[in-house]
Amino acid sequence: MLAVFQYAFNAVSPILILGAIGYLARQMGWFTKDALKAMNRFNFRFCLSCLMFVNVYEAENSMGLVPSLLLTLFAALILLTVVGVAAANLVTKDGSRKAILVQAAFRSNYAIIGLPVVASLAGQEALGLASLFQIPCVMYYNGMSVFLLLHYAGQHSDSENPVRKVVTGILTNPLIDGLLVGTAVLLLRPLIPTGADGQMLFTISGSLPWAYQVVKYLANMSTPLALIVLGGQMDFKSIAGFRRELITGVFLRLVVAPALGFLVLFVSYGLGLVDLPRAVVALVTAVFSSPLAAASVVMAAEMNGDDQLCGQIVAWTSALGMFSLFVVISLLRATGWL
Repeated sequence: MLAVFQYAFNAVSPILILGAIGYLARQMGWFTKDALKAMNRFNFRFCLSCLMFVNVYEAENSMGLVPSLLLTLFAALILLTVVGVAAANLVTKDGSRKAILVQAAFRSNYAIIGLPVVASLAGQEALGLASLFQIPCVMYYNGMSVFLLLHYAGQHSDSENPVRKVVTGILTNPLIDGLLVGTAVLLLRPLIPTGADGQMLFTISGSLPWAYQVVKYLANMSTPLALIVLGGQMDFKSIAGFRRELITGVFLRLVVAPALGFLVLFVSYGLGLVDLPRAVVALVTAVFSSPLAAASVVMAAEMNGDDQLCGQIVAWTSALGMFSLFVVISLLRATGWL
């Protein structure tokens, strides 16, 4: 049993410690709110984009995202969306809050929290699989979030089609761009001529090592910087105005999401539709056990959702999520799935 706890602790503690460093630095006045926003913007535009590219570019020996696995993961996301709608309708009549609670059920901080979890649980080679799922996952997160905000909040500018605006935003998202470029490179590899030794005559890492090293430097700093900034942005202010909604959102994200996510996975496994190597279990852990995505706060503010409630759910799921992750990983390790 001690080995199980040690395994889970080793996977979760670096994430928790980096977040704590950011939080303490903000409390001590080393980080200002504007500085954190600037660091987050730089990380999002450059570092995380490079990370997405590198993860896919180096995925040549990683397991592919087979259709049956993709369908299983999306079935779980859709089920969580339905459960979130039911829970939101029971808890509040405020449409701007309903949209946030439904997002809490299905939308996770997969890019920032999930990817380091995958690397901790299944090694760097599993990041190829995790990165491939980024494209459809981010599409669903953003597309469904827009629909919910339009449906429940119901207020948006008549001068611009909000759906078109968000679709454009998705296609120009630096994370998506990094993934698409990396995927394009993978697809082009079979077309590159090879020498007598069977090696490709041109590769970015081999033929342009100086350029690839710059990309690697930016990619390597992305996750630590993102976690430190996330910790610095945590704000545990008064919650008196929406205590019930906050508790519901945290419960949906940290308890219901991993429970239903793994239920769907194990049912699919029992039907013989998917295999469950460590990389897949790590992927599902990252998708369904990570806290609410910080980007949801920005979207809520722009589309008349309750961004105060959303920010509180992000903060509390980010803090408590490290402990719930520890529990999930411990259970998976004890039962032999990790």
